[in-house]
Amino acid sequence: KMLNKKKLENLSFPKFIRTLKDIQDISITRSLMNQIIEEIEFSGKILDIGGGRKSSYISMFNNLEYISVNIDKKILPDVLVTENQKFPLEDNYFDACLLFNVLEHIYDWDFIFNEIKRLLVREGKIYIIIPFIYPIHGAPNDFKRVTGSYLKKFLEIKKFSDIQVFPIA
Repeated sequence: KMLNKKKLENLSFPKFIRTLKDIQDISITRSLMNQIIEEIEFSGKILDIGGGRKSSYISMFNNLEYISVNIDKKILPDVLVTENQKFPLEDNYFDACLLFNVLEHIYDWDFIFNEIKRLLVREGKIYIIIPFIYPIHGAPNDFKRVTGSYLKKFLEIKKFSDIQVFPIA
């Protein structure tokens, strides 16, 4: 069945085409995540927990001070740590913290969010992308799936403010 011209004009394919090009190198999920990240205007000093020089989105931070922390040396983080090791970074230094597809791999959320509170400046921001309905995957472990409601409540209890959750479906 043919689409009428009016309906066809309302369809937008750039993200679809972009994803088709990306899947030669990265997963569909990773492509969609990168497209979301590209819409955010980051500024200041960025702390990327779970990232590194091999992250698919690293080029988006070329003009910013970017420091990555990870337990996986294969990702080429700036700071290699062990699980639940205090990050050897200056308190109240970072303007933003990235947690992209990493929280499901962290068992002790209290520890990680206490570290984030310590490292962020007073008005610092946290950007979180976390899968909900997604296959269990290791890196090295996969512990938890949460809803947006859970994440918001958890952050409120940890005394974070101005929390906005945008489910991606």
